[in-house]
Amino acid sequence: MLGGFILQVILDFFSHGVEHGHQHHHTHTDTNVIYLVMLSLWIHAFIEGMPFGSNHADGLHVHGDHTHGHAHHGHDHRDSLLIGIGAHKLTEGFVFASLLLAAGLSRLRAWTWIVLFALMAPVGAATQFFLVNSGAVDIHAFTPIVTGVLIGILLHVSTTIIFEGSEGHTFNLKKFLAILLGIASSALAAGI
Repeated sequence: MLGGFILQVILDFFSHGVEHGHQHHHTHTDTNVIYLVMLSLWIHAFIEGMPFGSNHADGLHVHGDHTHGHAHHGHDHRDSLLIGIGAHKLTEGFVFASLLLAAGLSRLRAWTWIVLFALMAPVGAATQFFLVNSGAVDIHAFTPIVTGVLIGILLHVSTTIIFEGSEGHTFNLKKFLAILLGIASSALAAGI
């Protein structure tokens, strides 16, 4: 989770808050910024899609040396995550589209970038599906790591309003150092 949180702090530096559903005026004019925003959003969306690539159709998870079901009355807990991420993608998509059009891209080019953005989460899911089903990774070890990174990313996005240091959504070194100090303090207290 901490890795995902820190990753999103770094991605935020490049995306200028688009994945939070808002943008800032200085991102409109610089084409290089647009490409950094796209790359950041694509990484963000790719990771958000990965947990959906695990085949948990049987609803079983292994904990220690026993297995127990988590499919309560046919409900897959990923449904709630899918709904939340889907709603989150709508705001990202609207802001991203307006950013592309404000940068002067043609409608065709803007639509091309939006479609590529829309494909990133399914590509993330397909990547995890391939990694797990090819035996390249162990589902019981890999899926919790990917899900933890995603939770860290979503935790950062959901708490950004509390931490956001400036109107320009610029990288805040004090904020980043405070986060690292908090992580170090927690690790020290836990004896890690």
